Amino acid sequence: MIKKELQFHSDGKFKIMQMADIQEIPSISPDTILFLEAAVEKEKPDLIILTGDQIKGYDPGFRGENGRDKVRQVLQQILLPACKRNIPIAVTLGNHDEQAGLTDQEMSSLYMEFENCITGHIDEEATFTFHIPIQSSHGGQTALNLYLFNSQGDAKEGGYQPMLSQQLTWYRHIRDELKEQNGQYVPSLVFQHIPFAEFYHVLRRVHANAKGAIRAYRTHKNEYYVLNEEYVRPGGRLLEPPSIPDIDIGEYSALSEKGDILGVFVGHDHKNNFVADYKGMQLGYTPSCGFNAYGPGTERAVRIFCFQEDQLSKYETYTVSYRELLGKKVKKPLINYLYEHAPTTMDAFLTAAVRVIGVLLLIAAALTAFLFIH
Repeated sequence: MIKKELQFHSDGKFKIMQMADIQEIPSISPDTILFLEAAVEKEKPDLIILTGDQIKGYDPGFRGENGRDKVRQVLQQILLPACKRNIPIAVTLGNHDEQAGLTDQEMSSLYMEFENCITGHIDEEATFTFHIPIQSSHGGQTALNLYLFNSQGDAKEGGYQPMLSQQLTWYRHIRDELKEQNGQYVPSLVFQHIPFAEFYHVLRRVHANAKGAIRAYRTHKNEYYVLNEEYVRPGGRLLEPPSIPDIDIGEYSALSEKGDILGVFVGHDHKNNFVADYKGMQLGYTPSCGFNAYGPGTERAVRIFCFQEDQLSKYETYTVSYRELLGKKVKKPLINYLYEHAPTTMDAFLTAAVRVIGVLLLIAAALTAFLFIH
């Protein structure tokens, strides 16, 4: 745990870096480490926030009696760029972290072995859910607040679990408590792994044949979308559908009640990268930054947030990519190519598989007819 409070600098500035979906395995990618090192060295953030799927928990390399040690070894490598610079790291989880076979409590204890890591929990169910107050440059009050939500994992019936109701109850309690302490609602950001339903509200539904159309699944099955320029800032990228829980428990409604939440930033869908202005709140995607899972090639990136204490609502956010820092070459080009072109979801994989099988059956039928005729 960090021994001192986080605080705006005397010049009123504070910088945050979000790393999403590092998703590393015991045979860690050298490209991941090169990128994380380069990004931290260039940006020199005051705080790094990990928004889940730090490890690819389902990888066979984590199985066996020494699985816990393997997780620890991966964390040591991906956290090293921050640890050796003594940069605080705030951690929540994604749906793949839990698949390594460790409980949330065991995972928390591993992170706590790193003295610059910050995490917390509401109760035994709602782990890795906590908030970080950033003190004003002159001290005495909270200038900015950061909420980290564990947005839960895979649902047994498929898809993803909704957030727990006690997490929203807790948020309202902390929000009101901060107002009582500071005399007003404190401007805040939310970081979590999985997006919620309103991320579809900043998209535009189109015909399947429309340019750039992305096919959605589950609650939006067989619908197609592109970014809606009315909401999304220029330069955004939508390359896969938002993978939201099937059940909407009203997270956006809760977060929008008092106007304290400036924005919600997620990961989960590795190839998406955009920021949308939606009804006074920013909704943002940060792409993956690890090379041992599917992703946008050398456009893998981290997201930066630059705050000025006297203009918090006008914070600047941008991404810094591998390509910008290190160019187009990677140490493992074949793996990078395969992951760049891999299906983004199991639904997308099954759809592609059906198409391939259909093509093969047509070829087989044509060959049979040819041989029969001749």
